Amino acid sequence: YGTRLGAVYAARFPDKVGRMVLDGVDTLTEPLAEQGLAGARGQQTALENFLDWCVEDVACPFGQDARDARDQVERLVTSLDSDPVPSAFGEPFTGQDMVGAIGQALYSRELWPSLERALAQLLEDGDTRGLEGFSSGGVTFPVRAPARTPVRGDRTAGLTDEEDVPMDNLPAALMAINCADDPDRPTAAQVTASLDRLRARYEDVSPVFGRYRLTQVLMCYGRPKGTDSIRDDVKDLDTARMLLVGTRGDPATPYRWTTETAHRLGPSAVVLDNRGEGHTGYASSKCVHRKVDDFLLYGSLPPDGSSCGPESTGDGSD
Repeated sequence: YGTRLGAVYAARFPDKVGRMVLDGVDTLTEPLAEQGLAGARGQQTALENFLDWCVEDVACPFGQDARDARDQVERLVTSLDSDPVPSAFGEPFTGQDMVGAIGQALYSRELWPSLERALAQLLEDGDTRGLEGFSSGGVTFPVRAPARTPVRGDRTAGLTDEEDVPMDNLPAALMAINCADDPDRPTAAQVTASLDRLRARYEDVSPVFGRYRLTQVLMCYGRPKGTDSIRDDVKDLDTARMLLVGTRGDPATPYRWTTETAHRLGPSAVVLDNRGEGHTGYASSKCVHRKVDDFLLYGSLPPDGSSCGPESTGDGSD
């Protein structure tokens, strides 16, 4: 996440820091297993908030009871994992594919109506295109080019079949970067011994996202150990004051990471508490947007610990 890069930059080049804002603040200290738990917990809360909103709408595909809606989502994930439906590209669309798509849609409250329609399309027509749009970042993948016949002497031929090459490498790139930032590499014996306990913890915090997030964590196994400089060196900064924005309903970077990172960075860090939903606050909260702009443009920082309320309450600033 960019906020981790921002903190690393501030630690390495403190004299270069002018007016820096970190929005949706990442942890600097938690191992990947704990980060995954926090992410699963945050996504589960965001899903429940979405379903509470959905059941107030007569068009909600899960009916008008929030508890029953949560049960239906869990059953749908299990059903699709056991019996996937064809995707728009002819490949199996599993429950874990759906979980990944929902997770992307929960990043912004503005996407909730689109997520509601996409889930209705899946349930009513078996149409996965709406959910696949979230999986691909909201863009439609190009049609895969026909496989070409290998040419003798072509040194790139034979590495893999072209139809097996993903059309989007975002998940692979994100995983590689996250693993490179994390120094923890348990042995095979440690993974085997702790897997049942980890699975239980993940499924306890989120029956929907637990398995998905645990799988992501385990994908670092076998990779080279990442750097330990972030945990060891990014702390007690001597920089110009910077603004850290944390959102209470953030499914990706929980609010407590904002306060923990601010404490670690030292007195230069000022916290703005955004009491809204979604990942980050600058694009979704007029109050946050104004306070960030005031700092970046005019150097005016809000008091440490000041807050912005949900948009539905009006201006929302305290």
